Amino acid sequence: MTFYVPAENRWVINYPKLHYKKGVEKNQNTDGKYKPTVRMFKNVRTYLIDRGAIQKDLAPSYFLECFLYNVPDSEYRGSFQEIFLNILRWLINNSTEWSSFMCQNRQVPLFGGSPEQWSETSALQFIEAMLNLWRNWG
Repeated sequence: MTFYVPAENRWVINYPKLHYKKGVEKNQNTDGKYKPTVRMFKNVRTYLIDRGAIQKDLAPSYFLECFLYNVPDSEYRGSFQEIFLNILRWLINNSTEWSSFMCQNRQVPLFGGSPEQWSETSALQFIEAMLNLWRNWG
């Protein structure tokens, strides 16, 4: 699907069917843990925004979902508390691989310079804010 952005005088290519299909596959491959985990991370993002720990535009919903899509299925095991920590640990330990991450549609790199891509700097800031929240909870 394509659409035109008049304010930017450019066309955008979108892959909603592939995005959906790959998300369903990921959820099946993780025994139904992927979608609830994405929701958990989005809720944490909202919590951080509401408390002024991060800016609203730091981790858009779509980018966050694609970020988690790149985490290996094996990290989606155990309780949701364990999954949360597994994912944070994996993302931190594998940050050198982020440049190879793809959007969930598997057609577009997640990180880059276009408006349809996220920045690795923003992803790192989001991870750091989540770690600070985890360390200082309570």
